[in-house]
Amino acid sequence: MKLTQNLVIDAYRMGSIARFANHSCSPNCEFQKWTVDGLQRMCMFSLRPIKAGEELTYDYNFECFNL
Repeated sequence: MKLTQNLVIDAYRMGSIARFANHSCSPNCEFQKWTVDGLQRMCMFSLRPIKAGEELTYDYNFECFNL
């Protein structure tokens, strides 16, 4: 996920629990970019109520990467 021209988030080596969320064209979550104490952060928020055991999904936005 690209934050700025020179800053990218890649959970390949290490990341939060959010790295286990999967893609969906009808997602139940979204990511928002926030600045906290001068540091950029990505936060995952639900778009609707999510049932216990339901998979967390968000739109990977493949168009940005020409995929």
